[in-house]
Amino acid sequence: MITNKTFSAIAGIAGFVLVASFATAAPFEIEGPIKEVKKVAVKPPYTFDDKPVVSLTIVGHRYGKDFDYQYMVVEGTTELEGFSFSDLKPGMYARIKGRAEPPDMVGKPINEIRASRYGLCNFALHVDNIPTPRNITGCITRVESFGPEDVVVTVRDNTADECEFRYVVADGKSTIQNGGFSDLKVSTKIDISQATINVPVPQEKDHGKLHGADLFASVVTVLKGPHLMTVAGPIDAASAGLALSHEHVLVDFVGADQSGPHRYNVDTVFEKVSPHLTRAHELGARLFIECTPEFLGRDPKLLSRLAESTKLKILTNTGLYGAREGKFLPPYAATETAEQLAARWIAEARDGIEGTGIRPGFIKCGVNTDAELSPGDRKLVEAAAIAHRATGLTIAVHTGLGPGLAEIEILKSKGVAPSAWIWVHAQNASNAYIARAAKQGAWLSFDGLRPETLDRHLELCIMMRDLNHLDRVLISHDAGWYAPDKPDGGTFRDFQVMFTEFLPMLKKAGFTDAEIDQIVIKNPARAFTVETRLLAGQ
Repeated sequence: MITNKTFSAIAGIAGFVLVASFATAAPFEIEGPIKEVKKVAVKPPYTFDDKPVVSLTIVGHRYGKDFDYQYMVVEGTTELEGFSFSDLKPGMYARIKGRAEPPDMVGKPINEIRASRYGLCNFALHVDNIPTPRNITGCITRVESFGPEDVVVTVRDNTADECEFRYVVADGKSTIQNGGFSDLKVSTKIDISQATINVPVPQEKDHGKLHGADLFASVVTVLKGPHLMTVAGPIDAASAGLALSHEHVLVDFVGADQSGPHRYNVDTVFEKVSPHLTRAHELGARLFIECTPEFLGRDPKLLSRLAESTKLKILTNTGLYGAREGKFLPPYAATETAEQLAARWIAEARDGIEGTGIRPGFIKCGVNTDAELSPGDRKLVEAAAIAHRATGLTIAVHTGLGPGLAEIEILKSKGVAPSAWIWVHAQNASNAYIARAAKQGAWLSFDGLRPETLDRHLELCIMMRDLNHLDRVLISHDAGWYAPDKPDGGTFRDFQVMFTEFLPMLKKAGFTDAEIDQIVIKNPARAFTVETRLLAGQ
């Protein structure tokens, strides 16, 4: 998360705004987005020494409701650290903390307040790029009583900035999963999903004073160990079960300039895909890693619906796919920096994808198979490294026989450990490169299971066992998928070969039950655990 510097303001006039036909004095402790920045034409006696003045309308949340509050900012009088007067724009997130309030100004309209320098209200004004997040995973740093059964938890997020945010966990209003109020203690790791400012405060309880920093946490999950982020929220990694670590539900190869949900009927896709996922669950699959990136057919709402219907735990992703010479990249990928791309992915991890509240469980990128990374592909890998440091999401890169070792070096240059990275389609690379990557701690995804590739996948598993790197192996089909450009979605390749052919093949080749569980249960859970993995000293 990128947070602007705090700046002090010695400005503003206590104001009020009419909300629902009643007047409310502008509070001196509030936060919220700036709704309007309006130039004020001042006339004597309100001249402010002829300095330009603007009125800020801030949407603040108090006592369970949103209100518009008005503040005045005077150029030259308001000291803006890191900002200029002209930087104040709608959409910025303002936090105001009062320091003084002349008694004769309380509740008065702005146009009734004298412009005397002694009549100015002093307040501290902070502006952030990102408001208090509605979704967050982190550790509790403080727990405060907030009425008979309610508490306020201060949570330090898992981003590199480690900012703190406050949430109200309200009795009867918040669902606490995997625990209760007694589990909300300092150092407890929790996930807050679907936080909202629209839950009314129970008026019969004395909740004290609410500020804009307080969001109501609708769903609080107590995380008692390493976790994965599914489309339905976080789950304990230990409960993930047997995994299909690289599959697809829907893929649209039309190109970034034409892709989108208008290309298919979601009910039709659901009806076609659901039986295949249900069958995978019947065969023993519990975790399903859906690897379709944005601009290729990623549809988090569809995945959420399928997860609920089939009982599979499904992960989706953030990131961009640069393979096939950038056909699936949006125009902004060419102009934005790695830091700017990473900020987009970090925002999805924090706030959810496209307003759905559904968060990605990993970062998915794709590069071309050339011997060297192109500048564009290099930028994607750098962005993924930056996003990993901020989110702890694992990086899976479509690489195949391409420059996997070069990707590792880029990650290391950013302080990211190879164990944060998955070499996707590694079965197409040379055995020597696979071994070198595994030795450094990278994950090797042999994900092309089909009848004609079984011998190659078995060969690789045996090699990795002989090298004592079986704990770096992931196995899957890269199968599916509904194709919008083909009649009836095309031919769907199912997810059964692992169960009906490959696992028995491993057994016949002398792999123990423990070794097989290592490959299909333990390794995927560890690979996709949300955890920042950095080089020593980083």
